[in-house]
Order: sequence, then C-alpha cells, then structure tokens
Amino acid sequence: MILVEHTLMKSFFKLFLRNEPDAHKIALLYGAIMAQARNKEFFIRFGLSDDFETRFESLILHMLLVMRRLGTEGQPVKQALMDFMVSDLDRTLREMGVGDVGVVKRMKHFMEGFYGRMHAYDAALNSVDKKEILRALDRNLYGATSTDLAKLDMMRDYIDMQTGALAVQPTQDLLDGKISFKSF
Repeated sequence: MILVEHTLMKSFFKLFLRNEPDAHKIALLYGAIMAQARNKEFFIRFGLSDDFETRFESLILHMLLVMRRLGTEGQPVKQALMDFMVSDLDRTLREMGVGDVGVVKRMKHFMEGFYGRMHAYDAALNSVDKKEILRALDRNLYGATSTDLAKLDMMRDYIDMQTGALAVQPTQDLLDGKISFKSF
C-alpha cells in the first residue's frame, strides 16, 4: 500500500516538475567531474597531496568549472549536481564509519566550505586582477602546503585550459550528462 502511494505521489509531482533533470544524466556528469577531480596525474602534476581534504578541494574546483559553464540555463542541472554531491559525501562519510551526529556536523562543515570556496573562486575568476585566482588557490587548494608560485601559475593555466575546453562543448551535451575535460 505504501509503495503504491509513493509511486502515485511521485507521478503526481512529476506533472509539476517536468524540468527535473534525468538522474542517470546527473550521475554521468558527476562521475566525470569526480574522475577528473581524483585523477592521479592531476595530483602529481600540480604537487597536491592525495588525501581526503585535498580531494574535496579538487572536487570543489572542478564542480565550479562545470557550474560556471552551465550558467543560468543549466540551473536545474546545477541543483541536481549539488544534490548528488551531497548524497555522495553523506554516503562516503557513513562508509567511513561516521555516525549520524558526526555526519551532520561534517556535512555542515563541508557545505560551508563548498559555498565559501565556490564564492571565492568565482569572484577571483571574475576579477580583473589575474592574481586573485592565485590567492584563492593558495588559500584553498594549496592551503595545506607552502606557497609555490610556479605551481599556482600552472594551476591557473589548467583552469584556463579546462574553461576553454568546456566552453566549446555544446550546452545540450552537458545537460545530457556528456562532458569531457581536456587531458593534461
């Protein structure tokens, strides 16, 4: 009985939520972002430590690049991507053995960090001062290491390269979960 009611409610709400992105497409898009964010070559080339915090920082950076590319026309996809990321982080914490109270505390911390970094990177990329992105990267992605201007410059070039690669991809491809990052 409950299953039937749930199915009926879902069908009823789908009448009003026609713009809801396809979950499979969101999973494909998130999977591609996560693969790029965890690419071993990325960590080696840019001198990043391969730990949980830095992987999270890398995920934020790559999510930002895709979200900036999607712009306002991709708002439903951007929201679905965020929801997918939150679910993935929650699942990951639980698999690591973190209890309910700990998950809530950590998720709050993660989301504050996520939005703060998204804002910092977005403002830096919109700034006329090209050094702003270096400062944002130094505070966040490279926050656990000593400042290395050469690596920061390389990372800025990487961001420019990926931004250019994403810019030429048709928006509909991105909305359909098809994305390709430029190789190193």
